Amino acid sequence: MLEKEPVISAIKIIAVMGVLTTAVKYPAVAKMTKLLI
Repeated sequence: MLEKEPVISAIKIIAVMGVLTTAVKYPAVAKMTKLLI
């Protein structure tokens, strides 16, 4: 179980970075993301 936790954390970080990058490129997506969060 301990070995999987860092992987999950890394995936979460990558996902967040991907969302932020997309949000910067597409303001409309950023607005939708704000509504979801």
